[in-house]
Amino acid sequence: MSRAFTDFYSDHGAHLVSRSYDDVKILFKAREALFVSLGLPPSFLADRSILEFGPGTGHYSVFNFLQRPSKYHFVEGVPEASLALRQRLANYQDNDVQWFVEDTLFEQFHTDDKYDVVIAESCIPHQKNPSKLFSRFAEFVLPGGVLIITTASGASYLSETLRRLIRDKLIHPTEPAEQQLDIMVPIIAGHLENLKGVSRTADDWVLDNIIQPLGEVELFSIAQAIDSVTDDFSVLGTAPKMIQDWSWHRTLSDPADHSRRNAKKQYYSNICGLLDLRYPNLTVEAEMGEQLENECHKLWYAMGALERQRDPNWSSVLGRLQELERVLLEIKSPTVDALKEVVDFLKSDSKDSTRMRHFPHWWGVGQQHIAFYRNSYIFDVKSAR
Repeated sequence: MSRAFTDFYSDHGAHLVSRSYDDVKILFKAREALFVSLGLPPSFLADRSILEFGPGTGHYSVFNFLQRPSKYHFVEGVPEASLALRQRLANYQDNDVQWFVEDTLFEQFHTDDKYDVVIAESCIPHQKNPSKLFSRFAEFVLPGGVLIITTASGASYLSETLRRLIRDKLIHPTEPAEQQLDIMVPIIAGHLENLKGVSRTADDWVLDNIIQPLGEVELFSIAQAIDSVTDDFSVLGTAPKMIQDWSWHRTLSDPADHSRRNAKKQYYSNICGLLDLRYPNLTVEAEMGEQLENECHKLWYAMGALERQRDPNWSSVLGRLQELERVLLEIKSPTVDALKEVVDFLKSDSKDSTRMRHFPHWWGVGQQHIAFYRNSYIFDVKSAR
């Protein structure tokens, strides 16, 4: 994890990388559903070796831990989160799982070991070089093993990008966090009421997604992950589940390559569902989906330049929003009504964002999961003849 993020979490508390759940059974059912969507039953974890990067305080890790892996290696660079993780896992000492926590930044972690399962949730996007970090994580996967990561794209993160831009209009990003919270929490709290499954308070969400400085960081989409992985990896599944494939396995000369190409095409075709949770069945041609993704990424970078004052005026941001509006109109996305509200607000002299009727209901699938399988051939091809 980059220094900027670990410093921010250390300054504002490990609760930002934690989650709150009133009923652990609900949490475990959700985690089970996640693994099944990825094409990986949780029972696969039993007696396996696991390496997890950025577990935070370990709310999600407990589910994996209870599947009784043989070894569980954690890498956590936030001291407060690492301490909370140790305290949480100490409650399950009778599980006979060999576990240990390494207090180090991702870039400083080294081991010659390989693992059956490597997990990196919420820690590759928003890094300075996410592709390089992802490739490094993939090196720790054994042949026959699985790599599970989360991604965030310009499209899936668009609703959050627009909420940051509302902040940028109302108050400068360098103002104290307390002042930003006073302005943004009343706005975002109303928006969060329209988002099912929220596991954090409005204060924590605003701190982590709106106030946290982004610096020189990048997004990392499912398509980028597919492009970054080596040829010996196949796409196992995604969550949300968006991959369909009617190909007959006997006709595939290179199944791994086919799985990657097909998954990337399906990703772009279903991108409208990631952009807006309300319209999961809106599909487009893959080429149009890629165009939409590119425009969303350009807006992300324009926002970053604005917040870092490399572009002190709003012309680039407004220009990108205009292009986004054009694309959404072309694909007949109902989301365009919410986008127009934000654009009108950003262009106006008004400081009152409460007049927007459509935008508070717009949330994207901020993060997605994707699982890769590292191919392993258990016998020599010649011996099979």
